[in-house]
Amino acid sequence: MARQVHVVVGKSALDVIRAIRTAGYGATSQWLPPVELERSRAYLPGEASQGAFTDEGVPSHGKQPPVFDGETLEDAGFPFQYVIANKRADLAYFDGLGCFTADHPLELGVFSRSRHIHRKTVRSYILSRALPANALITIDRNTHIAGPELLCVQLASRLSAVELAMIVMELTGRWSLPPDTHDERAHAALDCCPVTSIERIREMSGRVPLARGRATLTRALDLACEHAASPPEAVLALMFETPIEDGGYGFGKPLLNALIRPPEEMTRYLGQANYYTDAFLHDWFVDVEYDSNAFHFNPFASYYAQDELAAMGSERTNRLARDRRRMRDLTALGIHVVPVTAQDLASREALDRVAWAIARCAEREGGFSAASYMEKLEDLWHTSARDALFSEVTSVI
Repeated sequence: MARQVHVVVGKSALDVIRAIRTAGYGATSQWLPPVELERSRAYLPGEASQGAFTDEGVPSHGKQPPVFDGETLEDAGFPFQYVIANKRADLAYFDGLGCFTADHPLELGVFSRSRHIHRKTVRSYILSRALPANALITIDRNTHIAGPELLCVQLASRLSAVELAMIVMELTGRWSLPPDTHDERAHAALDCCPVTSIERIREMSGRVPLARGRATLTRALDLACEHAASPPEAVLALMFETPIEDGGYGFGKPLLNALIRPPEEMTRYLGQANYYTDAFLHDWFVDVEYDSNAFHFNPFASYYAQDELAAMGSERTNRLARDRRRMRDLTALGIHVVPVTAQDLASREALDRVAWAIARCAEREGGFSAASYMEKLEDLWHTSARDALFSEVTSVI
């Protein structure tokens, strides 16, 4: 009998990618080649630079995977005849990704309607043989998954632009949510390598012209920012850049983890040569810094031994001291530092207070009147839109 080959797509593919990135699916990180994102411009404070940006980039996260070369799955000799050949899916193969149910099915790709799988716990989708050859990632000889770029294209018809933008920021950032296993102890993984870029997703969208949800994907890519280092940074970026009329704060797209390079004559007085911001609103010289241990330490501390807890406490103390020195240096360089804590992301009203602080900083830079800005922000229509957007964004994480 022909060997059984699976193509995992949709939300199941997202779960596999998350499992790999969070190291919960074995030592298999080589399946997802790290991506070097586009270089983020650096800001040089001080009179000598006159607010100029340079082409200095963020640290590299590895080699860029090959660009799309025009080959299709057909050209690459993909084993279409073997994909789900016997109309059965061995769910045991996917142990670790959760319990598949009618509400949370295993999503698999097939290449003809005759290959559809009629099971409540499996949902099948028709794939095209004209897909780019590297649209799929090979896990082993029997298993392939939709790559990050194709995954975003597939989800565009099922998610809102905001939900999809958060997934894009996850895949192009240095963090990953755990797979949807309903494990209450699971938490976001940090310091991951990005697995795609906004440019690559746009290119894939152009190579799958008949895919549904193209307008949603375009909007999501316009909203998304690369280089997010944690879920809260992604939430802040999306809320800040979305126009007030659409439920955001209208500050413009921030630079996430952009490089601040002080003038050479100042470095003797500073604690370090360069600084990376969390979310830099360069028009107003504002650096919004997320200051919380929620995504830096495992919240389930009871699982640790006492010596491990002591080490964590020492690390927190050292980190707090570094953050204070860093805030002092950035302030001395003429950058307004606005700290944000986990409590500020607990409600829309709390985040409004952060927006007021940013507006006050912008007013000092001659940008706009903070009072007029807050009056517009507190309009009943805009408040309702912001409640809806805030709820949608935070529900993703």
